[in-house]
Amino acid sequence: MSYETLYIPGKTGMPLLVMFHGTGGDERQMLELAKAIAPDFGYLSLRGKVDENGALRYFRRFSERDLDLVDLAFRIEEIGDFLTEMKSTNLELPGHWVLGGYSNGANVANMLLQTYPHLAEEAICLRPMNPLQPDPAKDLSGKKFLLLGSNSDAVTPIEGFHSLKEWLRSCGATVVAEEVPGGHGLTQADVIASQKFLNLTQ
Repeated sequence: MSYETLYIPGKTGMPLLVMFHGTGGDERQMLELAKAIAPDFGYLSLRGKVDENGALRYFRRFSERDLDLVDLAFRIEEIGDFLTEMKSTNLELPGHWVLGGYSNGANVANMLLQTYPHLAEEAICLRPMNPLQPDPAKDLSGKKFLLLGSNSDAVTPIEGFHSLKEWLRSCGATVVAEEVPGGHGLTQADVIASQKFLNLTQ
């Protein structure tokens, strides 16, 4: 159940950004973005364990837009249990976590906050889909999601972004959803929107 991790402490008393990389990335991929968003926060990232033709992911898929939902549910439980144990036993880690992810990592961050709500209050989801709807009776009131999608994204269709937005709101979550330029790639607009979401801008 263990995962390779990278942890970089932040300034004393600051939250921890728990970041999940995109396909082909690793635990270092999101570090530069995390420091651009919140340079004083700590950073924690897990390396995905699924190998897709040499590219690391967190869960399997049959094709670019056809996800293996059974494996996704299994991996979310595996990651959630791993992080729950880490948070409860590692006293070095801050108590306030913010989940974040890009592409397949955005789906992990989204699903973790839905299914392991004790881990965090907020999730930043960059180019997310709406892969799996858990129990429709789930109460996500008090949880906050930032969804950043692009209408020109050829990898993650904008329809999934809108579907996820509506689903989370139907569960009582507070959802900030913005369409940004840049297609599937990340831009400064993602940094600015994330900083605003975390109240790090004036």
